Amino acid sequence: MKFKIEGLALRGPYEIYWKIRNYGEEAKRANSLRGDIQKDTGTQSWSESTLSVGRHYVEAMIVKDGVCVAKSRQDVIVI
Repeated sequence: MKFKIEGLALRGPYEIYWKIRNYGEEAKRANSLRGDIQKDTGTQSWSESTLSVGRHYVEAMIVKDGVCVAKSRQDVIVI
């Protein structure tokens, strides 16, 4: 899966952070529970794969001058 930020009308400089959250029994059994926050590498996108079915989500956060000024969450359900 690939997630991408498009149409951002904010002037730089700013930083983008991504949070990928895996949860559920299958993710727990696979030792892939996650929720850490990663800094964007400059691509304004994030690629992700999953080995576990269930409910997950991806959040993108825009930080300017040390303050989160925008956040978006995309729920992902793997069946």
